[in-house]
Amino acid sequence: MKMRSIPPKKASNGFVLIVVLVMILLSALLGISTVKATSLSESYANNVRTQSLATTRAQSILRYCEDIVRDFEVNAGESYPTLVGRIELTEIENEFDVSAKWRQVDSWGANSQIAIEVAHVDVSGKNQGSGKCVIQKMKDGSYLITSRAQSNPGAASVADIWFQSILRSEASKLNSEGGMT
Repeated sequence: MKMRSIPPKKASNGFVLIVVLVMILLSALLGISTVKATSLSESYANNVRTQSLATTRAQSILRYCEDIVRDFEVNAGESYPTLVGRIELTEIENEFDVSAKWRQVDSWGANSQIAIEVAHVDVSGKNQGSGKCVIQKMKDGSYLITSRAQSNPGAASVADIWFQSILRSEASKLNSEGGMT
């Protein structure tokens, strides 16, 4: 029987080790960039959600305050007797008037005599924060209503949304159309 000789192994230069280390490094960099991209996407989605919540709150506050004005005009404030007293009756020219109360920081403070605080309650009855509105009469008889709401007050990501509407009273509609006042 003839014995085969095994050829001697070549000396390794460590090339395979270097290739494996480079592949591990590339895999780690790819993993890190994927985690950062996911985190950025999640942050973006949270910001969109935060802004959407604040927008919804500001809109609902605006509608609520419009109802207060309608009640004040039609029913002399029977439905909201404690809130109609907060309507600012100092008349302004228009929404751009620099003396408008909504432009003044004090009007939105905790001790404001004219800001109407509105709690936002979800369907389960849990308070989800609050917002405010300021109502001011205009010289043409209409009312300028400004609402402001924040989502997640005190959190790292906060959206502060403002809305305005001009609600024309029946008296101002008649007057502007040439009818009797």
